[in-house]
Amino acid sequence: MKDSAQECWNELDLAYEYAVSPKGALNHAKHLLSLYPSSMHLWDLYADLEQALGKLDAARRVYQILFKNPTASPAQTQRLWYKWATLEWKEGAMDSAITILCQSVLGGDGQTLVRMLKAKQMLSSMYATHPTVWVMQTRALLTYLTSSDLTETLDVLSLQPHATEELHAARSRFLLDLARNRGAAPIPPAALRGLLEQSAKIYPDNPSILSAFAANESRETIRGRVHRLFETLLNETCCHQSLEFWSTAVMSATSVHEKREWLDRGVRDEMACRSLFLWQQYVQLELENGRVREAKSLLYRGVSECPWSKDLYLIAFHDLMRPNFETQELIRWIDVMVERGLRLRVEWAGIAEDHSVDQGAIQAWEDDTFDDAEWASNERQRLLPY
Repeated sequence: MKDSAQECWNELDLAYEYAVSPKGALNHAKHLLSLYPSSMHLWDLYADLEQALGKLDAARRVYQILFKNPTASPAQTQRLWYKWATLEWKEGAMDSAITILCQSVLGGDGQTLVRMLKAKQMLSSMYATHPTVWVMQTRALLTYLTSSDLTETLDVLSLQPHATEELHAARSRFLLDLARNRGAAPIPPAALRGLLEQSAKIYPDNPSILSAFAANESRETIRGRVHRLFETLLNETCCHQSLEFWSTAVMSATSVHEKREWLDRGVRDEMACRSLFLWQQYVQLELENGRVREAKSLLYRGVSECPWSKDLYLIAFHDLMRPNFETQELIRWIDVMVERGLRLRVEWAGIAEDHSVDQGAIQAWEDDTFDDAEWASNERQRLLPY
């Protein structure tokens, strides 16, 4: 459990660093590897970073080194074999991908018709007795690369009624890879729609599945199927209780009108109305479209539903919103923040009267959100066990 938590933190850590600076993330990954050189998961993430930066040969070397590690478990190496094969497939090296897939199942080296058939048979047998993500993905990719018939690949991807959410999400990601692979003939969205829609109806609050469906449909010239599916899910399932559903619906919207519709329905829902993300997105959308009066009204509604969210309060001090607040309004606004224990680490006296608010100071307040969480955690620890 401890190793799993550490892996999760490492993944989030590198994702954050990559968002700030891709090259900085690579250096940070090297630093983490110097601390945990035996972590297969870290090496896996490092290979992903090299691949994201276009350093494909470096990523290949990482995979080759890892496969020589005698302490690696089969579960760890299986995922790496598949990712290496996927790298070659996306680069158009079909023969290399097939060789890697066969090697992951049978060991040894080489690519012959006998080895391919034997690998397929072994994967089919493994999938029948113990279906895992690796077996499903490896079997599907090997079938796709060795068959000229897409229907055969889709048949391989059929899942049992009791299939886990993990399998459905992995299948959706694989189908999306098929749709996006530029090295092969384009696959019509209709060919993948059935399986993606099936998974979405079974797990309507899974963002990977919903995003894959939306991305596949975005290739279609006639839009509207994504909206209709989300409408169906909203009416026939309990997905309205999930923030993942609402956020995916908003981010998948293709027009301002559609995005506004989903945001409005989200903030009116009894479960989703307390979502900081939805209120922020709604206020920002109206500001970007010049609807400042509506944005201000939404901001008041947002702080009413999320009364302890500092991020919402600080929107009032941003350049687009600040001119629409009277001085007395901002004074009352700041008083409410203080009453609710939302700490300001700057001298706030006079800020309401200053019409040229320093945006750097606002950024400093927003950055203090992490300090507030740390302070609250320390305070709870201090008060234990009472």
